[in-house]
Amino acid sequence: MGGKSTSTTSPKLNGLQVQSSTLGLPISLGWGRGRMKCNLIWYNAFTAIPHTTKTSAGKGLGGGSKNTTYTYTASIILGICEGGASGIQGIRTIYKDTAVLTTLSAAGLSLATGAATQPVWGYLTSKFPAQAINYSGIAYVYAQDYDLADSATLSNHSFEIDFATQLGGGVCDADPKDIITDFLTNAAYGVPMWGSGLIGDLSDYSLYCRANNLLLSPMLESQSSAASILEEWLTATNAAVFWSEGMLKIRPYGDAAATGNSVTWAPNLTPVYDLTEDDLVVDDGGNAVSIEIVDQSDAYNIVQFEFLDRSQQYNVGIATAQDLDNIVTYGRRKQDPTTVHCICDAAIARKAVQLYGQRVLYTREKYTFKLPWNFALLEPTDLVTLTTTTDSLLLNRVLVRITEIGEDADGLLSITAEGVPVGTASAALYASHSSGPDRQPNAADTPGSVSTPALINAPTSLTNGDPEIWCAVASPSPNWGGCEVWVSVDNVTYSRAGTVNGPARHGVLTAALANHADPDTANTIAVDLTASRGELGSATAAEANAGGSLCIVGDELVTYQTATLTGTGTYNLTTLRRGFAGTLPASHAVGQRFIRLDDAVFKFSYASLNVGSTIYVKFPSFNVFGLELQDISTLSPYTVSLTPSTALPDRVTGLALAHGWDGSSLSVVCDPSTRAVTYKFRFYLADRTTLKREIVTSTPAATYTSALAAQDGVSRVYHVEVLASNAAGDAPPSSWLVVTNNAPPAVSSPAATGGTTNGTMTCTASADPDLAGYVMFYSSTSGFNPSTSGGVLSAGIPSITVYGLSAGTYYGRIAAYDGWTADPAFLNLSAEQTFTISTGGGSSPGGGGDGGGGYNGRCVIDSALILMADAGRSGPGIQKPASMVEVGDWVWTRHEVTQAWGAYPVTAISFSLDPVFHAEGYPQATPRHRFWLDRWVMMEEIGVAAGEARVAKITVGDAHTYVSDGVLSHNYKVQPTL
Repeated sequence: MGGKSTSTTSPKLNGLQVQSSTLGLPISLGWGRGRMKCNLIWYNAFTAIPHTTKTSAGKGLGGGSKNTTYTYTASIILGICEGGASGIQGIRTIYKDTAVLTTLSAAGLSLATGAATQPVWGYLTSKFPAQAINYSGIAYVYAQDYDLADSATLSNHSFEIDFATQLGGGVCDADPKDIITDFLTNAAYGVPMWGSGLIGDLSDYSLYCRANNLLLSPMLESQSSAASILEEWLTATNAAVFWSEGMLKIRPYGDAAATGNSVTWAPNLTPVYDLTEDDLVVDDGGNAVSIEIVDQSDAYNIVQFEFLDRSQQYNVGIATAQDLDNIVTYGRRKQDPTTVHCICDAAIARKAVQLYGQRVLYTREKYTFKLPWNFALLEPTDLVTLTTTTDSLLLNRVLVRITEIGEDADGLLSITAEGVPVGTASAALYASHSSGPDRQPNAADTPGSVSTPALINAPTSLTNGDPEIWCAVASPSPNWGGCEVWVSVDNVTYSRAGTVNGPARHGVLTAALANHADPDTANTIAVDLTASRGELGSATAAEANAGGSLCIVGDELVTYQTATLTGTGTYNLTTLRRGFAGTLPASHAVGQRFIRLDDAVFKFSYASLNVGSTIYVKFPSFNVFGLELQDISTLSPYTVSLTPSTALPDRVTGLALAHGWDGSSLSVVCDPSTRAVTYKFRFYLADRTTLKREIVTSTPAATYTSALAAQDGVSRVYHVEVLASNAAGDAPPSSWLVVTNNAPPAVSSPAATGGTTNGTMTCTASADPDLAGYVMFYSSTSGFNPSTSGGVLSAGIPSITVYGLSAGTYYGRIAAYDGWTADPAFLNLSAEQTFTISTGGGSSPGGGGDGGGGYNGRCVIDSALILMADAGRSGPGIQKPASMVEVGDWVWTRHEVTQAWGAYPVTAISFSLDPVFHAEGYPQATPRHRFWLDRWVMMEEIGVAAGEARVAKITVGDAHTYVSDGVLSHNYKVQPTL
């Protein structure tokens, strides 16, 4: 019919497209635990990988199409940050585009921690030696042949990093003292020319921050002045910094004792000086102290801190502090958010902003006064008291904190101080008020979130085999009126699946439930429904038998008759029907899920093609008035895997030989089957009834080797059956394939010639593409059975010689054999050829049962150790003296043709007293016994006569070899020419 062929090739990209690779960026710094971006600092080995698919229009239709697409890889290094002296502790989370991964291996990346002595990535050394740099002191991740999918674009990456500087003891944030000291003095990245001697004693500041849990995790990813960075950190920790005595000093504003993180801090509120008019310098107007009071109506009563919320993947969070009394009095005055990205914990942010808000609102008095130079030891943040008796202020030991110290034109100390309203520099803990029982309904009530729902793959016995997800949803909140159900396959794009208008009854077992046959009157289901505020009622026997009280415990369906309330939300269920609707009775532990199955359970179906994937479900709640629907973006998803064990896989298609049946193996493949967990490949004889071997794999391919076939009994025709099974072991109808491998055709021009002691058979070389060699069978009896006659194998040489024969007439047959088997039952043997030995050089032929030992015998001494196969026939086992070897035993040896090691059976063994030879490193053996060096050699070639001994004549099926005293022996009793 002449169809049309088409070929489609997508554009091949020629280079990696990356999101950021900027020269000159500062190397990021960090302390504690935080999230950081990265910068591509090296890439190479960009590779485009073509993927071509072909489709056919069908038999007899002609035409078809060929489509080529590309995926890409590249080897990369992504620089992250300074590693410090010993490198970062590690990476906890990897954010790759929209994916969140918890291990580097899941992202396909490896980590160099940034230690000063870290080695060069070995891949660079071997592949790109001119670019092999160890990037000392820089923490980076790297990957060889990193998957770029089909866009040649490197994904956007960022990382949650644990830095070396942390408080420890399970606390990942860092002590601000340690952060500031490292930031200023670190030899690798500290402030230039700044030594440790320029920093004052920060122990009190450290104790204050620890006790108040004002711990930080700053990430510095862009250039900023050191002053602005310190200002942010000190704002977050309620402290002041100043320069005094040639050193940087820091003191906290705190004025109340605190305990936390295993330490206690107490404020020092003792004034350095009690200053009076005798100390103060009085101006010309008679005033010793001036005061400026800022009206509270001008102060902010709502302040905000913008921080990075670790619990929300370091997205921006806002912590707010407000003074309700001040708002009522003066109205709302809201300050723009203050950036404190050094805080990554919401609890720390709330405390820090409360401290900041109280300081902004209540530190309103500004005092100025002058002192002579004998008070030169005063420092900013020192506390003093002011007392005046002659001016208009009439101060009486007013406590103030010095904020500035200057020098006026007269050489006097000009002091600026702020009032210290004790108690405002410590955050209060406000108790919440619960609503009383007389509270009136409010349509604006928040609904409360759902308790952890129970999400299950529905028993397919209840869904007519269709795949469904069942959701048991409820909430402990009395305001909860229901919820919407939103579903996503990628946790990015959600679609609305429906609405739940009432709670489902679900909970957990409070006592173990033993396995019991149906019916079960001995056991009790003890269940707690507190999370769903559910109630259970009893059922009649008829209702229970019909499934009217149907529940699911774990994966078992049960019904009950009697429900007894035992406490708030707890029940005992008795008189049970077990293993309902085809499920199996089982034992169930404490904490096992329990769901009462009724119309309150939300159900949705999905396509069978989605089986094996994970979906994300969110449940935004609304209140009992149907209002105040929760913002779906603020909710965390629940996940469920679409893996119903009872869903059948698809029937196997595409069953075929992986390649032509040749060599020493038969390989079969099929297309992957949806939902299949295992594949069973069964090899039958031509009768399609006699099973020779079953191979179970997790991939749609299996190989049947000649070694396995030798164990099972060789055939050249197999019927191959394949079943794809799910996790429950269920399988759809099987698929079949018939495979045949003919032996090489009969050789042409067979001929035999005899001599004085040797006989030779020849033939024209076979042209069979699967040729492995030639085999000759001979006997002194015409019409002999080749299966019991000796044979001589030759690897590719169509000329075989038998040595040391007695005088007489012999009959020989020659054949070509392939890698599958040299068993004469499956070969195309030539007609008998006759040859005559005129003089003779030994006893009768020793092969295949026609003779024993003697000069021509091919045997080892019966004490030689024979290597046996292990119990599973999968490897070498013990060594057994030849005298103990029996027919039916399995030896571990190397096949004489394929040279593949495997297990092969002993098919015959006999013993006799014969002359033996001895050679160093070999067992004693008869003169004509063959051992493998770089070729088969006879014992008389390498040894000397050693008298007589009892010898064992061993025959090994198919392999025709065995290992004796560690040396490979040949079991045929004639000359091999391999």
